[in-house]
Amino acid sequence: MSDKNTNEPKITFHHQPGGDQSLGELITELARNADRISIATAFLREEGLELLKKFIDKIEIRVICGIDGQLSDVKALAKITRIPNSKMKGMVYKNLMGVKMFHSKLYIFEKGKETEVIIGSSNFTEPGTSQNEEINIYLKRKNTDEFVTSAMNYFLDLWNNRSDEVNTFLSNNKYEMNKFGGAEFDKKEKIPWKFSTKGEKPFIKDINEIKKTFFSKGQITIPVEYNSIIEKRNFFTKGNSNKGWKVYISWNKKVLDGELMTGMIKKKRNYRIYLCNAKSIGLNKIFSRIEYIEIVLNLDDQEIHISKLK
Repeated sequence: MSDKNTNEPKITFHHQPGGDQSLGELITELARNADRISIATAFLREEGLELLKKFIDKIEIRVICGIDGQLSDVKALAKITRIPNSKMKGMVYKNLMGVKMFHSKLYIFEKGKETEVIIGSSNFTEPGTSQNEEINIYLKRKNTDEFVTSAMNYFLDLWNNRSDEVNTFLSNNKYEMNKFGGAEFDKKEKIPWKFSTKGEKPFIKDINEIKKTFFSKGQITIPVEYNSIIEKRNFFTKGNSNKGWKVYISWNKKVLDGELMTGMIKKKRNYRIYLCNAKSIGLNKIFSRIEYIEIVLNLDDQEIHISKLK
């Protein structure tokens, strides 16, 4: 993204695929001459961080990522901040304003008296920076420009007031470590699905439909679209119950014993999560006033992670 007249403000519509360069190529180009880089992204993957790895011992890099849907590789961000001589710092967005999802994408490259900014649809992931159909706006302005100061003030508000340092975040969320493993966790076969009180997308089931059986019997039926994944595992070679599962409830740090069960309903196979001793542990109190939850089955480690989304 060369600019012969550095004094002239510049704005460019950037798209991929089909543009002059991918967003990843543009980010690498801008990073070469930057004094400092600041990035806020909804979803972060290790492949995105790789674009900046060659610069981490040369310039200050600040990265904020969201954790909605467990799609960000938080562990990879923490790892790169711990590399000797690394000048990269990482933060994890914490929802203090009651928004449904952190979905921002902002890339800021400071260079002397000028700043280059990218805003648009691209997350800091390999698909977002090279593969997906994405559109972004590139702007080059003086540091005192109103647009630049507004973008920087927004980033600094996230950084200073609405995010946790990434290593601190991980140490404080030991019960959710698998969820935030990113690339490491992706190697494990898992089943995620969500519930809400309203049943709106992307929540695929109304939580009110399951509250009665969940509170009294501790059972949740897994959506039938995941049957084929479970059936490949041969969990039920000795009956209709597979014991030894651990159930992690993130917001109160409880670890419960659980089972994966199967049976037939109207001549169709179904699979269920069963929480042992549901009545005695008071599930109705644990899940009271929870409107949005997400459940992730880690089939490799036989773990069930339950977290609230709001």
